[in-house]
Amino acid sequence: MLNFFFTAAGADPLACRLSPRVAATGAAFTHFYANDAGNSIREWFRRTLEATDVAELAIDAHYDRAPERVYLMGISNGGHVVRRLLAEAPTRFDGGLDWEGVFWSTGGPNILIDLPVALRNWDGYVTSGLSPASPAAQAIRTAGYPPDIRATPPTPANTFSPLLGSLWETHANNYWDVTTCVFVRLVDPLYPVNQLDPLAASDTKDYDYLARRKPFHLSPRVGQIATDGDIARPLLTLQGTMDTLLPIVHHGRAFRDAVVTAGRASLHRYYEVQNGNHIERYRQACCNFVQLELIQPHAHRAFQLLLDWVERGVSPPASQCIPRGGAIVSDPAAAARPERCASLLVE
Repeated sequence: MLNFFFTAAGADPLACRLSPRVAATGAAFTHFYANDAGNSIREWFRRTLEATDVAELAIDAHYDRAPERVYLMGISNGGHVVRRLLAEAPTRFDGGLDWEGVFWSTGGPNILIDLPVALRNWDGYVTSGLSPASPAAQAIRTAGYPPDIRATPPTPANTFSPLLGSLWETHANNYWDVTTCVFVRLVDPLYPVNQLDPLAASDTKDYDYLARRKPFHLSPRVGQIATDGDIARPLLTLQGTMDTLLPIVHHGRAFRDAVVTAGRASLHRYYEVQNGNHIERYRQACCNFVQLELIQPHAHRAFQLLLDWVERGVSPPASQCIPRGGAIVSDPAAAARPERCASLLVE
């Protein structure tokens, strides 16, 4: 959904800086195809429906019969698509699995509120020597982000924080800045993104969605992609508490709240993975963030639970926090597991 190529900032009006200016990679710029004329987030919904059409035709042609069941599974932006289509086009699908989907709401939360706060405080955090006691660190945590942690030990392969091995730095230099730029261009195309002139005051860190929402009529644009929780097919959602791109308090938990408010809780299960992160590989040897937990095994289990739910009528376990080293259990109440993990980080 978000494919790109590297480009020259001065020659490309749609260029997005990869990392904050203070980073070693702050001079690298990217061009995302999603920002090209005629593209939009709503196109993702349409393309997914078209891909479903093609898949159904291919199955029919190969097996000489139509598929009996059709499921959706998506990660991150893909999870957002799953949520939206189970509400918007439920007759096309039998159920879905949403792995760390993006939450969009016209009045917030959404990533164009979260990310600029982190970016505005990033320089101060760097200046403090990445001190967790600094006002900048406190501001980032107050914005919903989980605590920063260190790789053990830092590895040369972790090129976005090779010396200190900071999880925040890894995300700031690899995701926070460029993601903000891409989505500002998609949602608020009148915002004059300027990442070359530090005095322009229209960089990604300067973006204020709530201040621009009414005067620039952003609510209708975000409303076209919002996830209000009004799902009409079974859906299982998973997200890690240490998600440092999409803070769980403003994404997974916000979506769960929306589902409950919409009266659709009976069609939804919500599983939090203690210490899970948005990027699985950061737990692996390349990056050595050993405090993190992998989400993929739980996603595989959740998909099987979805199949049992739809095809055998077996209700999946209630929503729960999956502890470190644990698994989804059939009776979370008996295991004293709350729906939401008590802390974002368990050492």
